[in-house]
Amino acid sequence: MGEPVGIVGVGLLGSAVAGVLRDAGHPLVVHDVVAEKVSALAERGARAARSAAEVARNARVVFTVLPTLESVEDAIAGVDGVLAGATAQTVILPPCGWSRPRAPVAPPCSTLR
Repeated sequence: MGEPVGIVGVGLLGSAVAGVLRDAGHPLVVHDVVAEKVSALAERGARAARSAAEVARNARVVFTVLPTLESVEDAIAGVDGVLAGATAQTVILPPCGWSRPRAPVAPPCSTLR
């Protein structure tokens, strides 16, 4: 069994990412603002998290699969965001699912040093 992987945002693309990771043997910790999306993955063995911070506390690697820059910023640096539960060893992967690869999300991550 692989290392737990966290996914914040399990809509259409996030659920597909979750399926690939699950099939590769990784336990999943998932969060989404739409409870039904989380419940659907929990029924297939994923651990449901109440916040992005809880995802980060329970998975060393965290994907964000969200539709907008604002939602990514909130999920990472907002109240109960990934940074609130992360350690210096947490790997926060760049936002997946949209075409702004240079979005200004990294500066808040420097607080983990």
